[in-house]
Amino acid sequence: MKKTLLALLVVALGSSSAFALSGVYVGANVGYANGLFNNRVANTGAVSKTSTGIDGFAGGIFAGYAYQFEPNPFNVAAEINLQAYRLNNMAKSSSTQTDKQTLNYSSGIDLMPGFYISKTINLFGVLGYQQGQFRFSRNVFVNNTTDYSETTNLSAWDVGFGTSFILANNFALRLIYKYTQYGSKTFRRTNFTQKITPRNGQFNLGVTYTFGGSSDNSSQATK
Repeated sequence: MKKTLLALLVVALGSSSAFALSGVYVGANVGYANGLFNNRVANTGAVSKTSTGIDGFAGGIFAGYAYQFEPNPFNVAAEINLQAYRLNNMAKSSSTQTDKQTLNYSSGIDLMPGFYISKTINLFGVLGYQQGQFRFSRNVFVNNTTDYSETTNLSAWDVGFGTSFILANNFALRLIYKYTQYGSKTFRRTNFTQKITPRNGQFNLGVTYTFGGSSDNSSQATK
């Protein structure tokens, strides 16, 4: 591990004047995610509100197009992404039943305007649209029955910020934080109504590669 980090540092220092070209790029990331499932349950006239925390790992792939407004330090990228999660919780919603709520994956598109503070360091914002696949279930363990069990997609908006550090040969490292607020899912049964509203935040460390062109001082930079 130490040798790998040292090798990346040597590559970065050796490319202090290098810029990967603007254009089409691809990448992959891994990270940590946490969030909340907000639950509102109306049961025979009584209303209860609870929030269940989740945390776990995330990983995904992405592709986009970056454009550098030379000779200015401003840049912008549009990106599509696919993210998989290991995020779920199981909690007793009452003394007789258990709720399980899981985020499986999400996909979407982000707009990422940025500003280079040096030849190799870019700071950027993130704003976009996501759609996540969730699995919701409620089991009554007194009589071993299921009130509901459903896989559904929820739309969301996301916002965040990040930084990228340009390496040699059109590669770059980047670190991003994104907050995602999903819409709600409501389950209506004869004896209760439950409304679930998920949200999550995540830190992702990724590597990007931009296609085309050689690296030199007059080139443009990748997100």
